[in-house]
Amino acid sequence: MNKQNWIELKLYGNQQDIDILMAYFNNESIGSTINDNFTSIYFNDNMKNKVNHHLKLYNQKLNFDWNITLLEQENWHLSWKDNFCPVKIGKKIIIIPSWDKKTKSEVTIRIEPGMAFGTGHHQTTFLAIKLLEEMISKSSSVLDLGTGSGILAITSKMLGAKNVDAVEIDQDCIENFQYNVKINNLKNKIDFYHYDVLMWDKYDYDIIVANINKNIILKLIPNLKSSKSQIILTGLLNDDYDFIIKICEKNNLKVNQHLRKDEWIALKVSNES
Repeated sequence: MNKQNWIELKLYGNQQDIDILMAYFNNESIGSTINDNFTSIYFNDNMKNKVNHHLKLYNQKLNFDWNITLLEQENWHLSWKDNFCPVKIGKKIIIIPSWDKKTKSEVTIRIEPGMAFGTGHHQTTFLAIKLLEEMISKSSSVLDLGTGSGILAITSKMLGAKNVDAVEIDQDCIENFQYNVKINNLKNKIDFYHYDVLMWDKYDYDIIVANINKNIILKLIPNLKSSKSQIILTGLLNDDYDFIIKICEKNNLKVNQHLRKDEWIALKVSNES
């Protein structure tokens, strides 16, 4: 079997400009990590020329520096171990790496860094979890669209949701999702569907959460207009707010809550009727 390699793009500079870049690369990348002095975005190694091309274009109008390095498969988890620290979210949730045996909270969620991203470090994951903590009860049914690492589905179940379904089309995410479910002792307690979120047509849940990129959310919103669910939409920049509001209103969805962390936002919306 051929070894899989990736490239790591490190961005330095104005955080607002870096957030704009992260949103732009969201469709092309396989994930990101936020550090104190820089942001890393990861890509398949065949993307290097395309990434360099777009960086040169954006560098003409945004304030940032960068470097790109090849990350070999065997060094992948070592790279994550250098950067993955516990993340405290809300009143009782903490996200910890799978190898951390000491850190605990009322709700402790273990995540194995893999090629499916979602560790609680990114602002949109943080915001989604904060809303889930406020919304979930023991009778809740939850749909996680674009589950990736499974962090939001796992969080939902750990918070006490009765039923949780997780949907993901990316083949690379499945093994990591299953492992994260296992290390949180939730095997057979979350239903996973290898499916395109835009083709999914079952929306009779108490809560639907979609932490996906803006382009997918724009296509997803019309599918949600008849749902009676409380819906969390994130993966959006603050600059997207006015446009997303208009699209929601056009599809009979009302924004009930708006959270922001740095330049990223999460919206809680529901059907107006």
